[in-house]
Amino acid sequence: MPRGSGRRSEASDIELDGIAEQELIRLQQEYRIMEGDRKAYSEESQYVIRKQREAIAVLQAENEELMKENRLAGSQQNQTNDSKNIDSLSDMLTEESNIRKQVKNMKEAIAKLDQDIYQTEKKISHQRKKYWRCSYEFIKTCGITETSACVGKSIRPGQQKIQSRIS
Repeated sequence: MPRGSGRRSEASDIELDGIAEQELIRLQQEYRIMEGDRKAYSEESQYVIRKQREAIAVLQAENEELMKENRLAGSQQNQTNDSKNIDSLSDMLTEESNIRKQVKNMKEAIAKLDQDIYQTEKKISHQRKKYWRCSYEFIKTCGITETSACVGKSIRPGQQKIQSRIS
């Protein structure tokens, strides 16, 4: 019996060694998988951290630029310059308004002059017609045959009258 139990014990030791060997292999595989997962997670985490640091650096640069612009906008010199610019713009707007009024007044004056010119031209035309009628009747009643000499002499005074009225 002792020999049988020894065999059993050897068989059970071999079985236990086989089981232990299988367990060791299984654990080594799990360890490799976990080590690969840890490595992948570590690389991914490092990538995310690197991206976040880059984003932080960009945001810090933008923040510094905004702070600088804010300081410049709030500086006393800029406020003084802004005040001067506002005064200058106000003066320019007033001047523009005055010039627009002058332009309007000039346009109205031009329109009135155009109307006066039209009326004067109308009167001149009427006077010419009247003058020619009178000259024609004069020539007819006087019996002058050389009308060109008579007409030339009679036209000059009329032209002078017209010129004096235009001027």
